[in-house]
Parts: sequence; structure tokens; C-alpha cells
Amino acid sequence: MTKHMNIMFFAIMACLILPVPVLKAADDNTPDSKSILSGYIDAYNRCDLKTLGTFFHEDIEWLSIEESRLQITSTGKETLLRELADYMQNGCTVRSELSEWSFNGKFVAVRETAFWQSADRKTLSQSATAVYELENNKIRRVWYYPAVK
Repeated sequence: MTKHMNIMFFAIMACLILPVPVLKAADDNTPDSKSILSGYIDAYNRCDLKTLGTFFHEDIEWLSIEESRLQITSTGKETLLRELADYMQNGCTVRSELSEWSFNGKFVAVRETAFWQSADRKTLSQSATAVYELENNKIRRVWYYPAVK
């Protein structure tokens, strides 16, 4: 072996043998993400506006995606809480569940399924993909995709 090849060989071996610390990304909050979003859904299902507010970032943005259009449906914690209060004033008739979790740093993608009863007491449901962005353990942005029945 030439001198250059010997150096490369030892450099490669050193990389394979020496312990290398595994670094966790600063925004990788996967274990906390699920508990935060589960707590949020629990509060939503109880129509507990006070608790819901604890999960929202002050500058939260709620976005809907339909075909090739992106619409901002709500901005700001206080505005969103007012909209939720208006929505819930007739009682909590819809329950939601999260499933099919996928984590990518500060982003969490889920299937959100809503359940409610029709006038003839049949349970109906629809689901949509939602992507939540967390910042400092608060929901910063939510992107909702079209619902499927």
C-alpha cells in the first residue's frame, strides 16, 4: 500500500471503531409530541376551552388545504379560542381521535377522525390528514387536508 492509502485506511478504521456520540436534533420532541397532541384532543373532546388554550402557541395558525389552494382559517390564540367557543356553544357533538402517527422533528402527521351522531342516531365519521407543527411544546401551526367519509 502506498502512504496515501495507508492514511485513508486508518482514517476509515478510526471512524468505524471510535465511539461517535449520537446527537438528538434540537427540535426532535417526538416523545412529548404525542402527549401534547393527545392532551389537546382530550381537551377538545371535553369542550374544555381553558385547557385547549394551554396547548396553543400565541401565534398559532390554522390552515386548510383544498386541491391546490391553501387557506389560513385562523390566526392567533385568542381568535382561535373565540372561534372554538362559538363552535362549541351548542354543545360538544363531535369527538375526535388521532391515529397513524408519524414524527419528523417538530412536525407530527396524523389521521384525525371525527365521530358524531346523525338525527336518526347513527354514528357517522370522516377523517382527514393533519400536520401539526410544535414550537416550545405548543401547537404553532396546523395544516388540514380534505376530509374523507
